[in-house]
Amino acid sequence: KSKEVAKVASPQLPAIPDPKELKEIFDSNFEGITPSFEIIKIPTGGGTFWTVPTEEGEEDSQKELVGVILDHYTVRAYWPGVFSGGNSPPACSSLNGRQGNQPRTDGEFGDCATCKWAQFGTATKPDGNSGRGQACKLKHRVFLLPIGQSIFPYLIPLSVMSATKKYDGSFSTYTVKLAGKLKKLREVKSRIKLTKDTNADGQEYSKAQFSEVPGGLTGEEKKMTAFLSEQLKSAMKSRPFETEEFDEEVKEPETRGPEQREVDREERTGSAPAVEEDGERVKDPWEK
Repeated sequence: KSKEVAKVASPQLPAIPDPKELKEIFDSNFEGITPSFEIIKIPTGGGTFWTVPTEEGEEDSQKELVGVILDHYTVRAYWPGVFSGGNSPPACSSLNGRQGNQPRTDGEFGDCATCKWAQFGTATKPDGNSGRGQACKLKHRVFLLPIGQSIFPYLIPLSVMSATKKYDGSFSTYTVKLAGKLKKLREVKSRIKLTKDTNADGQEYSKAQFSEVPGGLTGEEKKMTAFLSEQLKSAMKSRPFETEEFDEEVKEPETRGPEQREVDREERTGSAPAVEEDGERVKDPWEK
């Protein structure tokens, strides 16, 4: 007797919304305000489950995130002294990682490359002592459109570790692999898992691991992601800063090997400041 094997349909993106209908929704719901995007953060302490907000206002734990990346870019924000969270706005911020929103004054703000708060050794540790990092915090924003859920993407603020470090599955490694196959981020389904690592002090931390979901997008789905990317571009690029996305997770050890010191020497000749993740300095691969 033959056995029938049930086929489980893979999650699909929502149907392409009618442009006129979507414009009417945007005009009605967002008049005078900018659409926001819910944040999904990398957990602290080596957690390997994402905490995802639900429509009911609750939270759901998920082993992986699957969706389409509509946009990504680097941002900076500076809070004087010890960063304690709360709702206080940053003293200066940059939505492109290159130019602050405050005028240049006595060597601070303005051009990020030369701002004194973007220099190494200006960070303040939680105990009030000086740190080796940069006082001006850097994150790489990734906007992920969830499969089968909504036409609005989630915002995932990546640390420099998950964004730029060259381990298998880091965001920079993933984007390079896709480019090598002549694929655009918004034309593939991406899977984001969390892996656990341990630093030299025995502290566990989490890092994101990106991979491509086999099968890709259909022609209609590619049209939809291109449409949504264009419609939401302004809102994604201008999303206001929230202290929540700059809360710190457990860090890597502050060490420099011979290869990293060579990177340091190369970066000292560049025009843009290097990015530091607990003593490791790497150049932002998306710096223009």
